Amino acid sequence: QLAWLLSFPNSGTTYTLQNMERMSHQSVAFIDQADLNGAGTYSALSGQPIYPDNMEDPGPFFTAQLPLPSTFILTKTHCGGYCTDCQPKNAIVHTAQDFEHTCRRTMREMLVVGGEHKNKTKIKYRYFNSTIPRAVHLMRHPLDNMVSRMHHSLKQHHWSTQATTEREKVVEWCKFTDSVRAKHFNKTKIISQQLKDKLLQPQPPGAPATPVLCRMELFKYVQWHTHALEMTHLPRDPPMKVHLLHYESYSTDYNDTVQQLLEFLQLEDTGDRHPFKSHKTYWDKVFTPTERFAMAQFMRSLATPAVMPLLDYYLTQPEFGMVPEESL
Repeated sequence: QLAWLLSFPNSGTTYTLQNMERMSHQSVAFIDQADLNGAGTYSALSGQPIYPDNMEDPGPFFTAQLPLPSTFILTKTHCGGYCTDCQPKNAIVHTAQDFEHTCRRTMREMLVVGGEHKNKTKIKYRYFNSTIPRAVHLMRHPLDNMVSRMHHSLKQHHWSTQATTEREKVVEWCKFTDSVRAKHFNKTKIISQQLKDKLLQPQPPGAPATPVLCRMELFKYVQWHTHALEMTHLPRDPPMKVHLLHYESYSTDYNDTVQQLLEFLQLEDTGDRHPFKSHKTYWDKVFTPTERFAMAQFMRSLATPAVMPLLDYYLTQPEFGMVPEESL
């Protein structure tokens, strides 16, 4: 049975999947066959569909060199609403049902033969042939998550900068993400004028005097985790069971964190582990206290009452605390 790994990009997805393979010596699953070509802990030649009898909507795929778990297989997802440089229709997810549909996306590599040429192309599918009885909701500190996304964008050449310090890079990244699709967001009719004002103005109405950095990124973080929470609570029979995992817990309480994850997936512990390097923190090196306070207030203004407890795990930490009024 599938257990979805619900994770906003760059929040610890790769380590969590790799470590699960090492701990259990059983396969994890991916939505994209290309993810399996050397991306896992154990290099795989190709991905095999978990449901081989349903090739009309193939996927997810597992590493064929490892056995499938008899209990729950941790399965990567690419749930929507996280893209950086995209149209509003792709950045905005309206309902939990829409969000779940994006979580069911898969991609399969197909060999296209034309004359003397052979080319690989990716075909997109959605699998609706399986229920999802369990999910692991992975979260990371919003500012560390955001800076990690900036690093990934640089690495993938989605964005470039001449800045040399981490602070300068992040400030430029924030300007880029806030402005790259601003015209489209200003014209779109799929969001309210109130939300437009929050996203498109450096100092949204009611916000502290300090400009809010990376408004679009913070919005996507809050939107994504809101829909992830709502989606896991949609009516099902039986209800979906959810395990909340904080990436920082790998550093603060590693053994208990991985044991709880194994127990949730009902997998045996082989004693093997994938090495974990203590996670990097960026919020203390990049953002000033007044900037962090303004960003926390902005995220609170976007949050629903239901998602606030998830966000408050981070937003009630000292780094987001009150700062003297005269410094705002």
